[in-house]
Amino acid sequence: MAANNTTCLLSLTHLNSLLGPSARAHTHTYAEVVFMAAETLSTALIETCPAFVDMSDAAKLSLLATEKGSVSLSMRLIVAVVKKVNDIIRRPDGTLNRRLSDLLEYKVPASEVPDKLRGVSSKDVVINSQTGLWVRIFLPPASKANVSNGMTKMGNNHEGLDYATEGKRRIIVYIHGGGFAVMAADAFIYDQFCRHLCGRSKAVVVSVNYRRSPEHRFPVAHDDCYAVLEWLEGFKGDVFKPHELDLSQCVLMGDSAGANIVHHLGAKWLACDASTHPRSLCVTAHVLLFPFFGGKDRTPTELRMHNKALLVNLENSDWHWRTYLPHGSNRDHAVCNVMGPNAPDLSMLQLPRSLVTIAEFDILKDWQLRYAQGLVQASKPVQLLYYTGGIHSFHVLGDRKLGSRMLSDIVAFIEDGDGKRSAESAVASAK
Repeated sequence: MAANNTTCLLSLTHLNSLLGPSARAHTHTYAEVVFMAAETLSTALIETCPAFVDMSDAAKLSLLATEKGSVSLSMRLIVAVVKKVNDIIRRPDGTLNRRLSDLLEYKVPASEVPDKLRGVSSKDVVINSQTGLWVRIFLPPASKANVSNGMTKMGNNHEGLDYATEGKRRIIVYIHGGGFAVMAADAFIYDQFCRHLCGRSKAVVVSVNYRRSPEHRFPVAHDDCYAVLEWLEGFKGDVFKPHELDLSQCVLMGDSAGANIVHHLGAKWLACDASTHPRSLCVTAHVLLFPFFGGKDRTPTELRMHNKALLVNLENSDWHWRTYLPHGSNRDHAVCNVMGPNAPDLSMLQLPRSLVTIAEFDILKDWQLRYAQGLVQASKPVQLLYYTGGIHSFHVLGDRKLGSRMLSDIVAFIEDGDGKRSAESAVASAK
């Protein structure tokens, strides 16, 4: 079933790149049906693959240093295509064929008309016209009770109906991956994931379209994301209607390079002196999905998986770091090696509770595990999830079973407002 769904998705994506606007609209709707049907089928299976890792159990942690699971043929085919595309658009001289990259990513427009499957609407908002920074906002459906109340107040005249009394909604700021160089907030795979995330969590999702390397090196992408938080904190207007933002509950979430940004962004935001820079926007949690960390020295997994790595390998990860880091820097730069000699000690950072995910066939998993263990040692609440059979960023690459399971895990973590399980994990692992 999963293979058939994946094949259908690839066909739809290819067709959409060839068809005109009117045909594209119909195909996109059908693609949404495929996504939702696959998600529904896999939801019944999510309890069969527990992902939570007790970091106090050395035996279980040792299993993370092996690759005994399996990756489906359909997923391997998708990965082969993605890697081939990535090889084509990247040039040895550190430049990138941006026009071809944008064409192959397959972009989709926002839609203020709620989709029929989830009731989620979206809109694009420019944050800074000079830099080109913009966000795609995903809004969950208004509560039925509130809609009924609004219609009653308006009588039979429903035009201009205002749902301004809708309850406050948590904010999730999502930062896409792509090695700081590719992908975008309007890429089909990220548009779909954020729709699912919005529909499942009932939160307002703000997906950031930051400037990318190699045209824009560090710290541009990180600074763009910081500017979005500043914009959210001071925003006045009706962009989020019928919802009101709950600034006391902001979750920073990202995958791969986006997860790297989450760590640095949250630390910088929370480092401000409350006495001189009082914050009304409170970052309450980090969700780091397969974070893109690294270092100058190779890890055991990088050496072991070098010739059999799926999606991310040493060659392409080195290229992405080389084209994003400041000129003259190496991978021990603090933005890359967050546990390295040039980075601040995690115990000195103000960090909220964190969720870190690791996939079995991710060549970066040693760096990700070190980060989670570093949070434990720094007495920071953290929860670690490990997905057997998963690859780097599988949630946007068509893995329905693991993707649905992980989305459920993410929502459960976010809704665990007091961070009880994360705190228990940190305490138990520190013993």
